[in-house]
Amino acid sequence: MAEWPEIAIPVGEREVELATTGLRASQSWTFLFTLAALSENLHVLYRSGWCNQAITRAIVFRPDGTRYGQPPSGADEARNRWAAWRSPPVVGHELGIALAAQFGRDSEHTIRDDWGNKTIPVDPVQVFRAARWMRFSCGWSTFGSLKSLVKVLTPWFVDGWCPAAIVWAVEHRPNKGKYSTPPQNIEQISSRLAVWGPQRKDPPIAGATWEQTVGARRERVRRENSGTSDAVERWRQNKLLHDERWKYRRTVHSKREEDLRIQQVMEGLYPDPRRLVGQDTQAPSVNFDLCPCRRYEKLPGQQRCVACINEKRTGSPYGQKR
Repeated sequence: MAEWPEIAIPVGEREVELATTGLRASQSWTFLFTLAALSENLHVLYRSGWCNQAITRAIVFRPDGTRYGQPPSGADEARNRWAAWRSPPVVGHELGIALAAQFGRDSEHTIRDDWGNKTIPVDPVQVFRAARWMRFSCGWSTFGSLKSLVKVLTPWFVDGWCPAAIVWAVEHRPNKGKYSTPPQNIEQISSRLAVWGPQRKDPPIAGATWEQTVGARRERVRRENSGTSDAVERWRQNKLLHDERWKYRRTVHSKREEDLRIQQVMEGLYPDPRRLVGQDTQAPSVNFDLCPCRRYEKLPGQQRCVACINEKRTGSPYGQKR
């Protein structure tokens, strides 16, 4: 399987075998090693948390960010390039998270960086991230600057309110009545929140800490991808099917089939009169200027039409060589 996810860290003999096979199929420098030596060296790196993308990057770049001038000349040089890195140059993830990112579900980026609707920020950095997330997800980006929104929301975050509770307070009155219109600016958001001042210690929606949110997201990803072997097989089959279809679309045979379909459609829209069957029930109209072939008019000074003259020259019944 040459399509092992580059950011996936293999665990277990089967995954290590798939990752090694994929790296050997995609990187030419791997043939500096024998298959046994490559498996031995990669197994050590995989156990240290390296993924294929990190292994490839360490071959190309130094720890200071500069690029090597040429590929490694031998197996020892490749080992020295790996040993120059104290930690993997690229952060890898378990296979479930890597596949989830590839399938468009929760990726490690959304797990770590996207704020949660029911997550309570507890430090200035988290307050900034939560306010920035609310500013765009709630449609408040045009109401004012991020700094002004942070000033309004910080006291509520300090009292244990999550973004979902703040949005509820902005849309509803304390007596459960809902506002008829959404807020129009930050001042209106502040005034609506001020109405909830006496009930500030009792948010309408309970929240959770950032660590609990991240843990729940990771657990959801692991639960969705609990059958690792099945997920790998499904992903492999879908990849192979996609590649086969793409390769066929680029072949000459596929182009001929497409041309044939177009020709059939065009012949159905504009049939050739010579291929029609049956007799014409209407009386034929005689035109003495027509060629004896009854297709086109005669050329000036000629007894034949241009199609008959071309057929005589080329020897083709259609006027051109096929």
